[in-house]
Amino acid sequence: MKPVGRTILSRVLGYVIDSCVEAWSPRMAWDRSQIRGQSGGLRSGSWDGRLGDWSPPSGDANAVTINDLTTVRDRSRDAALNNPIAQAVRRIMADYVVDRGLKPQCLIDYDRLGISEQQAQDWQGACEAFYECESKKADVTGKCDMPALQRLIYLSMWDGGDVFVSYPMVADDDGRVGTRINLIEAERVDTPPEGYTDPLVNGGVATDKWAKPRGYWVYRGHPGDRKPNRLQMQFEFWSRIRAGRLNIVQLFHQDRIGQSRGIPGFAQGLPLIDQINEYVEDVAIQAQIQTRLGFFIETAADPFEAGKSMGKDFYKKLQGRGIAPGSVNLIRKGDSVNAIGATAPGQYFDPFLVRLQRIIAACIGAPYEILFGDIAAANFSSIRAGFLSFRKKIQGEQDILIPALQAYWDHIIYEGWLDGMLGDVGKTVPFESDRAAWARVKWVRPAPGYVDPTKEFSAYKIALDNGMMSLSQVIAEGGGNVMDTLRQIARDQRVIRELGIVLPGMSGPKPAGQADQTTGKQPQPDQPDPADQTSPDQQDQPDNQSPPDESAPGATEAEHEEQG
Repeated sequence: MKPVGRTILSRVLGYVIDSCVEAWSPRMAWDRSQIRGQSGGLRSGSWDGRLGDWSPPSGDANAVTINDLTTVRDRSRDAALNNPIAQAVRRIMADYVVDRGLKPQCLIDYDRLGISEQQAQDWQGACEAFYECESKKADVTGKCDMPALQRLIYLSMWDGGDVFVSYPMVADDDGRVGTRINLIEAERVDTPPEGYTDPLVNGGVATDKWAKPRGYWVYRGHPGDRKPNRLQMQFEFWSRIRAGRLNIVQLFHQDRIGQSRGIPGFAQGLPLIDQINEYVEDVAIQAQIQTRLGFFIETAADPFEAGKSMGKDFYKKLQGRGIAPGSVNLIRKGDSVNAIGATAPGQYFDPFLVRLQRIIAACIGAPYEILFGDIAAANFSSIRAGFLSFRKKIQGEQDILIPALQAYWDHIIYEGWLDGMLGDVGKTVPFESDRAAWARVKWVRPAPGYVDPTKEFSAYKIALDNGMMSLSQVIAEGGGNVMDTLRQIARDQRVIRELGIVLPGMSGPKPAGQADQTTGKQPQPDQPDPADQTSPDQQDQPDNQSPPDESAPGATEAEHEEQG
């Protein structure tokens, strides 16, 4: 029986019992009502009024979600394929979260490891260069590069609620065996028949008594394969740790204690998206009817006799019958033609649609203006406030991807060190002594974008001038690699000076022998630059004294030129 049915039945039985008790003993009925009134003071826990039919199922995180996940996944994937709003939302979220991909920046603590700063820079550069080379062939299917692979991971987690990332050892075209990334959709992980009675297996996730995952039950193939076979429908148990090596990682949003499986990103917004789709479709049909002439013929004759008179194909002729413009059609005597009128969408169509879209945006945690591209009624303050809040949402989504990327980084750096692929500096590094310290990395997020670049860059400059941020932090927040950016700046400045170009705000020492651009004089090696010197008259001149008037009588042409 459904929860609503149980609620109605309990209320009816309670009413019958109260009536019987009141008829037998009014005093006892009064005591019952007083005790019932003292049972709770929270209105949200009351069974009266509108909340009386709200009887949700109770249970732990797995009991209230796992049984419905299959249906929610199917509807979420169908909406992503056929609903334009759902498709646009998932695409925009993936664009902001992944963009050009999260990139590693190796940052080891050379003081802790007992090496020099130069040795640390050499090791960091070798690790980043090796990762850039290996990440191009990280996909086990060979179809995606690293940014596309990260995007696929996020979209799979968005549609299915969670995604599983494994790290098999696969040989490449050159015969070298290395770690690759293999993605497993949520539908492939499920509880086998022998695991239904095991309390530590929920949704295909096997845990220990502390709810820590120790492995996953995985189908050999996808259960919804177009050409299923018996072998694909068999289960395999994949240990989370195999031979001391992280073998598989599960990525999902954990919202409750003990939750084993993730919930798709569209789970809460699917009813609203379906309502919007039906509402827009109905309004479109109304608009089409209004631009056309719809009618029906009302006849007093017997429909069976009318059908006989028109022949055996009466119903076929009646179906899809239309009237061409300017045509004359005959009807039976006594029949009447009635037009079908349809009203056009009223003035409340747009506000109602926008309100539903705002609810969907709030459910997802993204600003309405960014999610649906409607900035007609927005101003700078509202967009900026929404965008700053959206940045935190994006950072939270990126944090979920980092464990999978971190595991891949740890695997390939260790393999590169074993194979001697990290250059000469890798041969002298005692990597086994402290793997975590030698593989320490910071994941640089994509540039979040700017609402007002002038104000935001001014804020960065103030933070740099006051020592509140370093240049490395500013570059990293912009989504760039620190060392690559600084090397590029140094190369650009060297070329600019070699060509004799002067840019506003460019600072740095002038190369030896370069002429000053303002005077054309060569600075002496033992003397300071004339541009930095101040004449004695200028030193003795008060600060508040105004310069002489150039138009005053007696001013010579030479003085005008000098003052100019």
